[in-house]
Amino acid sequence: MYAAGEHITLQTLQANLQNIDDVQLSLTMLGKGLKYLQFRWQSCKHSNRKYLMEQPYIAQKRLQFLRQYKENQISDCSFRPVFLDETWIYSKGGFRKSWQDGSLQTVRKTSGEGVRYIVLHAGSEDGFVENASLVFKSGTKSGDYHDSMNSANFEKWFEEQLIPNLDEPSLIIMDNAPYHSTLFERTPNQSWSKESLINFLQEKGIQSPPLAMKDQVWNIVKQNVAPKKYKLDELANEKGHRVLRLPPYHCQYNPIEMVWSECKRYYDAKISAIHPVTSDAVLGLWKEALEKVTPEKWKNYIRHTNSIIDKAWAQEQLIDASDILPVIIDTNDSDSDEDNYLTEGEESV
Repeated sequence: MYAAGEHITLQTLQANLQNIDDVQLSLTMLGKGLKYLQFRWQSCKHSNRKYLMEQPYIAQKRLQFLRQYKENQISDCSFRPVFLDETWIYSKGGFRKSWQDGSLQTVRKTSGEGVRYIVLHAGSEDGFVENASLVFKSGTKSGDYHDSMNSANFEKWFEEQLIPNLDEPSLIIMDNAPYHSTLFERTPNQSWSKESLINFLQEKGIQSPPLAMKDQVWNIVKQNVAPKKYKLDELANEKGHRVLRLPPYHCQYNPIEMVWSECKRYYDAKISAIHPVTSDAVLGLWKEALEKVTPEKWKNYIRHTNSIIDKAWAQEQLIDASDILPVIIDTNDSDSDEDNYLTEGEESV
């Protein structure tokens, strides 16, 4: 199967075994056999990042997120969590994992082929937010879908498709991509030149000592700079909602990653049978994939995410009580966030 360039899953391997010698073997036993033979269900794309040792600022952001999320849960006036994210699909599909044993002949990089589409959506325990789906062709040649999204596109979607379709006060949870966090005004930092810092003060009607050195000017700026104001946060607040950003590298706190995983498995399994692969066919099949994720599945994914957050919050409290530094090791070998949740052969919850 490797020599033929076939994508190997438990289902395709089981089918081949039955065709060769009428082998009757359940998917569960087949999976156990592969693990015994040192095969692993893993990314087809190698990454040099094996371990992620958390920096203090990331740990601080995680603590802030967990506290705000838990406070919202127990509040008498809690906001409904709404999770959003962007991902991508290929017009000819793109399998990201395969059964491999680590040898050279079994490792195959199988990125998607054809036109790449960027997709953006949001959902809650009630399912996907109605009329909030956005799909468009990628205009970048890089490997990062973030290059195809910008603040103008995202803010337009946020204001015209997301906010109007939220029917109750919501806690909008998203990652910290730059286009999610456009400021009303540029906030000075210590990397600014001395002249820029002085100009900032003058715009505020504040004078600095004529012979002050840069560190002295910076101290004056720190005392007079206003807290950061994000465009989307202010827009959400005006409409009775709130925004909460995920800490970096913590996609496990966003259940839509599991939603994407289910949708892509369905899409990738069906798209190869469609000929010709037109834009309408891609959009139609993706819509069909989204419809497979029912509100009940959303509830289960969010319940699973809440259990992860509860454990993380309990761990933070234990760490604080013990006064030790947290170190989190990420042994995931994949760059695709939504691949990290279900092993091949498992049914989605």
